[in-house]
Amino acid sequence: MNKENLSKTEFPVCTTLEKTLNTSTTSKGNAVFKNNNSWITGQTIRIRFVGGSVELQNKIKEYASEWTSAANLNFVYVGTNDESDAAIFFETGSNYTFGRSINFGQLSNPNATDEIIRGITLHEFGHLLGLHHENQSPAANIQWNKPVVYDYYQRVIGWSKEQVDSQIFNALPTSYYNTYTPYDSSSVMTYSFPASFTTNGFSIPFISSLSITDRMFIAKAFPFPVKSKLYAGDRITANNRLTSPNGNYTLYIRSGKLVLYSNVEFRDHGHISPNIKFSNATSSNIYLEIRENVLLLFKGNVSKTVGPNIPVGNIQYINLNDSGNIEAIINGVVVFTINMKTDL
Repeated sequence: MNKENLSKTEFPVCTTLEKTLNTSTTSKGNAVFKNNNSWITGQTIRIRFVGGSVELQNKIKEYASEWTSAANLNFVYVGTNDESDAAIFFETGSNYTFGRSINFGQLSNPNATDEIIRGITLHEFGHLLGLHHENQSPAANIQWNKPVVYDYYQRVIGWSKEQVDSQIFNALPTSYYNTYTPYDSSSVMTYSFPASFTTNGFSIPFISSLSITDRMFIAKAFPFPVKSKLYAGDRITANNRLTSPNGNYTLYIRSGKLVLYSNVEFRDHGHISPNIKFSNATSSNIYLEIRENVLLLFKGNVSKTVGPNIPVGNIQYINLNDSGNIEAIINGVVVFTINMKTDL
């Protein structure tokens, strides 16, 4: 296979790293990254890019936000020279996560498709949040055809037998990694491989989206507070969300718009129309707020109206009901309802 022409059939790889106290620079390694990042539920993680085109950076931002649609965390991107919690590099080579640094070694390749970029972005941000390779889960029982796997990674990637063992075969020790789900072959955190890599013909295609288990696991690790009502003076933001009483729906801000998310189907169920959206905006500077008799979506001091104006009285609160509809309440009476699936 031609290493210069990146495609799904070449199985983009990730070299995770072991962080040591006496290491001052990032380099490729052959050990599974241990989560020492200690992110706190609700934290805003400041991330800076070192290199990469603006177009590529914007794609990474978009795809990485799939994690924060499920986890109570927020990604904010700062300038290259600004103080940050994590950094993204584009040095030639493999993709890897080292502590709080990500290297997208394969994404600068002009042949990298949007699907490749999305899958690699989700995988490496998963490592940043503390997740590990699913194929090395203690629950995985993959029947590897080891001679074939050794040969492939030695020829195409240049790995030694020991590196293949560390990155592919060795199960994570349960004494240290004691929180894991049943093996999930659809997880974005697993390696993709062809049927020839196993003795029983089992294979995994390139994965470019979060699985249901990925979303459930990260949501439990970084849970959102459960509330269904927004009162005057409060705001809906990327991290301050509304959840329906039955837990089936969540209303939040993402990519400059108001989004209704299904916690049952693990996907967006509806969103606000294009004319009630702020483009070129990060989720951190957009919020929804009640202002007297109207519901407004704000970017700084600029606002757009959501729903009708109420001619008499002020809105006391809005409620996200069990059907995923927004209800505006005055004196205990629903004065208007917005069906996010159809009205907008």
